[in-house]
Amino acid sequence: MATPGLTPAEHAMLGLVLLEPRHGYEIAAHFGPEGDLGLVCQVPMSLLYAQLKRLETLGYLAGTTEPQPNRPPRRVYHITPEGEAEFWRWLDQPVRRIRDIRIDFLLKLFFSAHLPQHDTDDLLRRQIAACRDYLAALEARQAATPPDTFAHLVNDVRLTAARGTIAWLEQYVGRWPKRDG
Repeated sequence: MATPGLTPAEHAMLGLVLLEPRHGYEIAAHFGPEGDLGLVCQVPMSLLYAQLKRLETLGYLAGTTEPQPNRPPRRVYHITPEGEAEFWRWLDQPVRRIRDIRIDFLLKLFFSAHLPQHDTDDLLRRQIAACRDYLAALEARQAATPPDTFAHLVNDVRLTAARGTIAWLEQYVGRWPKRDG
């Protein structure tokens, strides 16, 4: 079962440490304005360290202090078996809300591309199926909503977003690039 309140950024931190053990500054670089993950999810340094501590407290990460010559020691994080299980559970679960595509799902695509053993096309197909289920529910709601009402307008914008998201996802099946971890 997922830990309530685990954020997309926290899952991404687990993914970065799964790829290789890292210290805080290395993780932070990925979430900065120039980092790959920062394109969709920027995390300020103070929040990043609080989230790393939380992940360690939850038992998902284990940190070790490593001395450095002429510098203060640094904390290097390793993923635990529990953290790895949580990361894979998150990665393989399609998002249920269209608005979560722009952060949560994009982070999943990043990690899927960096994990050779992960089936990105399967992830995309399952996400498309989840979006189609959402679209069908919206279409049924719209059919029962009187025209020229605010509810009809709101449903219409959601329908447009769902259709656009499905079209966007479909163009990447079979095309999303794999990268070495």
